[in-house]
Amino acid sequence: YGVDVAKGNAEGAKKAGIGGIVVVDLLVNDMGQVLEAQVVSESPPGQDFGLAALDATKTYEFKNPLHKLVLMSVKVEFKP
Repeated sequence: YGVDVAKGNAEGAKKAGIGGIVVVDLLVNDMGQVLEAQVVSESPPGQDFGLAALDATKTYEFKNPLHKLVLMSVKVEFKP
């Protein structure tokens, strides 16, 4: 699945060979750490890809040359 997600999230979809895409909005602080994450879209719905994407993106760190709060969107792809 490309990212180390919490056990149980999207496990059923993984076993069934179903892939998905999730778009997550992130609020990143001046140090590049994710403060908040929110699922904007999830496809296909009902497969727990949104929860898995939240678990993964909350661990991301970014270089933030602006040194201020930044709102950004990321796409997380789960391959079958």
